[in-house]
Amino acid sequence: MDTHSAIAFVVDPDFGMRLRNLAHRVPVWIVASPTNANAVKVVEAEGGQPFSITPIYANGASAEEWCINHADTVDQHHNEFSQERPYTTLEVFGCEPTPQVRASFAQLGFHSYQASEEGFVASKIAL
Repeated sequence: MDTHSAIAFVVDPDFGMRLRNLAHRVPVWIVASPTNANAVKVVEAEGGQPFSITPIYANGASAEEWCINHADTVDQHHNEFSQERPYTTLEVFGCEPTPQVRASFAQLGFHSYQASEEGFVASKIAL
């Protein structure tokens, strides 16, 4: 059972090999674009430290829509009903915390948003 308190959610279709460092730090959900799918293959082939990479398929016209459309799936796999120590932080890459994203994330319990160089970090209180 995964017990990370932070999860990465990558909706940047050109994230590529930046995945290597991220995947060794936290579990990653990543949009399965050609660039990212290739990076997943490379990182998985390298092996080494155990990691968790889950591809998601583009469901919508933009990174913002992918973020909104898949956030509940990520939550279902890492919330208090899925693991003993639920996640409290979602590191989002490739999307800004627009009002629509915030509204979607609020339904999952997120209440705090901090901009980052490549997106934002959303936080919620563990139940």
